[in-house]
Amino acid sequence: MALVKFAITQEDLDDGDRFNASSCPVALCSGRTLKRNDISVGCFSTFIGEGKERKQVSMPREMQDYIKNFDRRIEVRPVEFEMEIPDEFLPKE
Repeated sequence: MALVKFAITQEDLDDGDRFNASSCPVALCSGRTLKRNDISVGCFSTFIGEGKERKQVSMPREMQDYIKNFDRRIEVRPVEFEMEIPDEFLPKE
């Protein structure tokens, strides 16, 4: 596991879709950071991979609240956060 820093940008907020697991701002940011297109975000966790390779990664509480606020149209701003990511999902250099 590695602690990875994520940065949600204004572009992620502008392009993100409410109540959409694969195109909310957290999913867009996570996909860009991890260089993956198989990420979806739930209320409490991020899911990475597909099929048998799929893993669930717990999100920090503040990001759970952030997603809820975004979905409810409560103002959110660009933000940085960190999550522990399994090694097999880290970007290949």
